[in-house]
Amino acid sequence: MTKRRQQKGKKATATSKSAGAAGSARKKRAVSVKDPAGSKRRRLLVELPREATAAEQLEAEDFVRVLDANQQLARKPGPLPPGATHQLETDRSGAKRVVRKRFSAL
Repeated sequence: MTKRRQQKGKKATATSKSAGAAGSARKKRAVSVKDPAGSKRRRLLVELPREATAAEQLEAEDFVRVLDANQQLARKPGPLPPGATHQLETDRSGAKRVVRKRFSAL
């Protein structure tokens, strides 16, 4: 009976290893994009896949611009205003990060 429990434990370990390997394929990195409401020097961070292309980075910048134009980007901490789906959060280093908080069914 003990051998069966050990075998079950080994199977669980093998499963968790494969899940970890799959998770590493989805690693992301923070990419700096222009803040549509700020000066030219003000940047926001968005998360993109590690292997994102330059075109995808430009698309992320455009996405942030559209969020801001449609009032879906909350710039202040606290509860989200109606219609907002994303919020700017300040990370430990003081950089502003765009974070999805909820979905909209529009």
